[in-house]
Amino acid sequence: MRKFLALWIVLAASLLCAGPVPIEFGSVPEKKLEVIKKIPYGTDNGQVGIFIPGKAEEKPFGPNAISGDGTGLFILDNMNRRVLSLDIRTKILKKELSLPSATFDALFVSKGTLFLHNSKEERLYARSGDTVRPETKIAAGKTTVYPYTKFMGNGTARVVVGEKEFFELAFTARSLMSFLLVGTADNGDLFFQIELADGSRHILITSGKGVVLGKMTLPTSDLYKPEKDIHVAGDGTVYVIAPGADALAVYGGRP
Repeated sequence: MRKFLALWIVLAASLLCAGPVPIEFGSVPEKKLEVIKKIPYGTDNGQVGIFIPGKAEEKPFGPNAISGDGTGLFILDNMNRRVLSLDIRTKILKKELSLPSATFDALFVSKGTLFLHNSKEERLYARSGDTVRPETKIAAGKTTVYPYTKFMGNGTARVVVGEKEFFELAFTARSLMSFLLVGTADNGDLFFQIELADGSRHILITSGKGVVLGKMTLPTSDLYKPEKDIHVAGDGTVYVIAPGADALAVYGGRP
């Protein structure tokens, strides 16, 4: 029995470290993202703030992060120094809490607590009532967090899932320009944001062992392309925010 178990472990490790899995991207099954809600721009209730540039050298600035807690979505509204919450079932949008500054660049939920990251201070803030309070400053560490991705070039990307375990994906047309892990579902499925040579951006879904399960095309934006504006829920539902000329569109879909 022990010999059989040892053989199975070696076989599983060899499969994870085998040669690159070829991907013919055009033949990967596609699922669509659907619009959940369009949020108009402004400062009032039910609106989200954004700066739309009037000159070529200016950059757009506005909602730039999304996260969730299983029942709703949180949207970082830096322009209005607040966090908005969107109930997925009722589609009701409301102010969740106020922010002391407009220098937050990310938010996430951990063990039921909402956290925000302040890029200038390199510090986490945790929700405290209807505002946030600073946490202990993040210490620089060398701890490796799995899984993580490495773009190898020539259309190939590596996903490292353990100390000695990884799998590689090779796009046969060599059209892969970028590859980034953006979420993991509770069942272990992995979600990657990829950019192709034609400028299009997609979500690629694989199992934890590198089996390609599907893809979703990210919406284009009139102001800027979605990058970290993606949230993967525990059940594998993908949520995306994409600023348009007149409103912020919130998309959702499952692979």
